[in-house]
Amino acid sequence: MLLGAVGYIILGVLFLLAALVKAKAPFGTLENTVSLVLAILMLTIGIIDIAGGIFAIKRIRWTFALIAAILSLNVLAIVFIAVGRKEFH
Repeated sequence: MLLGAVGYIILGVLFLLAALVKAKAPFGTLENTVSLVLAILMLTIGIIDIAGGIFAIKRIRWTFALIAAILSLNVLAIVFIAVGRKEFH
């Protein structure tokens, strides 16, 4: 989960840079608006994924760890967290 989060954050930064390089005003065109929305979405998912990965490693807050795994679209993480529910505090 943590490695995927880094990918989401890098992707978010790239979308943000693409939107800022192409536009003089941030919300100038539809393309820039879509790039900014995708950047914010990717950065948010990356941050939630990092927090969920930390919670999964520490075995606390099962619900948050499962939600983070679902948001990151990581099938193995979803399975392992769902199966290991009894290990969480």
